[in-house]
Amino acid sequence: MTSLQLPDERPPLSVYSTDLPAVEPSPPPAPQVETDRVPTFREYVGPLTLRRVGKLVVAIMLYLIAGELAVRVLNPQEEFIQRDLFNADQKLGFRMVANYRGTMSKKAVPITTNSWGLRDREYSANGEPTLRVYALGDSLIFGYGVPLDQTYTRDLEKLLERRLGRKVQVVNGGVPGYGTLQELAFFEDTVDLVKPDVVVLIFSVLNDATDNVKFAARPTHEPTFTRGLLSWLRTQVREKSQLYMLVRRRMASSEAGQELLVHAVKPPRDIEQGLRLIEESLDRFMEAARRHGAVFGAIVTPAHRQVSAKLWADSLHQYGLSPADYAVDQPNARLAAYAKRQGIPFLDVTPILQAHQQEKLYWDGDGEHWEVRGHEVMAEATENFLVQHDLLPSPTDQPRSAP
Repeated sequence: MTSLQLPDERPPLSVYSTDLPAVEPSPPPAPQVETDRVPTFREYVGPLTLRRVGKLVVAIMLYLIAGELAVRVLNPQEEFIQRDLFNADQKLGFRMVANYRGTMSKKAVPITTNSWGLRDREYSANGEPTLRVYALGDSLIFGYGVPLDQTYTRDLEKLLERRLGRKVQVVNGGVPGYGTLQELAFFEDTVDLVKPDVVVLIFSVLNDATDNVKFAARPTHEPTFTRGLLSWLRTQVREKSQLYMLVRRRMASSEAGQELLVHAVKPPRDIEQGLRLIEESLDRFMEAARRHGAVFGAIVTPAHRQVSAKLWADSLHQYGLSPADYAVDQPNARLAAYAKRQGIPFLDVTPILQAHQQEKLYWDGDGEHWEVRGHEVMAEATENFLVQHDLLPSPTDQPRSAP
């Protein structure tokens, strides 16, 4: 009987051989990457090289040029007052150009300046003796939005001539953008040209406190070549860039509520500093006027929201401010009390304008600048102020402007 041969199912012996290659161990798991970590600037752009920096500068310039073109085509901007009206000045920061001829684009009103750099007629040292009043201020006195012959200074001139029965000249010393410190420096720079008998400072707390802080913090050193070049570039951008104008206006709109800080019962440090600088400038104005043989008086004029109770309430509501923390008359009352202590002739014209609030005194949507009727009311208030404080010379006094 033949035996059945079963296949040998054992694997070959070599499978169990110790000569097999060793199995390599698996690599360790990759470390966890922090996906929420913000890369550093160097990690983002890599090693800085001149070529990379050049590319970055070119890209920024192309974006700015594209933005400038887009604004000029889609949303062209107009300056309220043309920037070429102003020149940089080491002492004053800036001043108006002499013998300027232009147009106030927003209101289509002609602008001319005389040889002194004032928005006014030419004045001569020759001629009949003339009482000369020097009115200093910012864009309110400059006459934003109204023709020269309808400005505050022209209205006051006519009123004083009618009252005194003699020749009177009221010189327009208004410069847009000035605070009281700049107005003082401008007065000292021009007083020997004007030779005034009476000096009147008209200012607003709307922006003069912050303007004073900025002016006091300006650099006073002589500009180097680099600083001069940067200043020239800034001037070119401010005067000619539509994109700059758009960005500046958007920023101003977002910061509009900051103007109310001057009304705070407890004003912040910078506003407190600005108010003290106004007080200091009143003292120095009084002293400078006396030193040059003139009498001095100061008038604080309100913003539109200080005249209208509704506008004041709307302003607080718009910015979510508590009436308990803000007082509409706080800055004016403070300055009036200070002037009284110092013996400075002073007028807060707010109650007078409130009595005329049903009339159109301010430009719509402006909040600060007077329309034609506003200039007339201010001139009437100033005439009465000068008479009540005995600031007008007697008919026998010889004017300083007499030849």
